[in-house]
Amino acid sequence: MTIEDLTLDTTQSIDVKADIGDTFRSVLHQLGEGSTNPQGESMQVKLEQRPGGTHVDLRHRAIGFIDPVHRQNITAGWKQILDRVAQSCAALTDGQRT
Repeated sequence: MTIEDLTLDTTQSIDVKADIGDTFRSVLHQLGEGSTNPQGESMQVKLEQRPGGTHVDLRHRAIGFIDPVHRQNITAGWKQILDRVAQSCAALTDGQRT
């Protein structure tokens, strides 16, 4: 087993065209109470509010045994969450324009 087999470090980013507050609330929801696994089951996570910026960076680090399936699916999983953040923010922004 190599060190690469025992570590995981991935970062993904997305620019969201929405108010900072809407973006922040969407991130909290998608990563917290609204987070689901690929089967649609709740991940049962709750996050505390800490203000940030309108650009969203997610970084996932792990050390130890990492299931190969988890390693293979981590990028797609984070992308799915970031896409939902952007979609929910776009819906909020569109609703404010009408």
